[in-house]
Amino acid sequence: MKKSILILLIACNLSFSQYAVIDFFVIKDGMESQYLSTEKVWKNYHQSSVDKGEKIEWTLWKRSAREGDNEMVPDYVTFNTFNTMEEMDNYTNDTNIVNSVKLSNKGKVSTRHMNKVLSLNPVKAHRRYCVQLIDATPLTGGDPKIGDKMEGNGMIQKQDDYENFESYVYKPIFLDEVMKGNMRWWALTKIIDRSDTAYEDITHFTWRIHVDGKKMSPNHTKLFGNEFVSKKMRELTGASRDIRGRGTFTMIDKTL
Repeated sequence: MKKSILILLIACNLSFSQYAVIDFFVIKDGMESQYLSTEKVWKNYHQSSVDKGEKIEWTLWKRSAREGDNEMVPDYVTFNTFNTMEEMDNYTNDTNIVNSVKLSNKGKVSTRHMNKVLSLNPVKAHRRYCVQLIDATPLTGGDPKIGDKMEGNGMIQKQDDYENFESYVYKPIFLDEVMKGNMRWWALTKIIDRSDTAYEDITHFTWRIHVDGKKMSPNHTKLFGNEFVSKKMRELTGASRDIRGRGTFTMIDKTL
């Protein structure tokens, strides 16, 4: 038992050093295939960057449509993950990135095709967020793979101690679900930079990966002592933030 707890603590501590650039894309009507062609070219650049140790991974996810969606909800999202903030800054501040993309595709894609793809303009809106991982449960079941689904929520912090509510109220609930095999992962990320086109009110994102065929069955009495305390803690947590948008994303591509 002590060995299992130690492994969980090590897994949590290792994840705290991670940073990510999250890019949400709204695609123009009828240009989804053109967008995906563009991502195939960019994937070769991201793979080259991973091979050089400049980043941990690149992944591409497609958002599932939801009832009530408006025309500006994202269709796709990419994640570039890094070990350090310096690595992340090098990526976001690279002014020669297009040249790097062309170089990484040399011998893999014809120059004519690459130039054609790079000249496409399939994106209607692009919102970028640079985030830092604040807290997380261990990730079980291996690294996320193509076909896996992940839920994401945009959070608006309303109180200074909002992050504590996530860590000390909701994390224990999700950690218990991970230990029971009903979830694979939960995480809280904080936005530390964003593009001019990104929403200004969102301050954090939370993420969840569930287990197919499993449903959550949290025992609040077990976790918080009694139902009254549990209810009050959830009420206080709800008052500490608002939720601005949510989505379910399916991974469709990744670097090796």
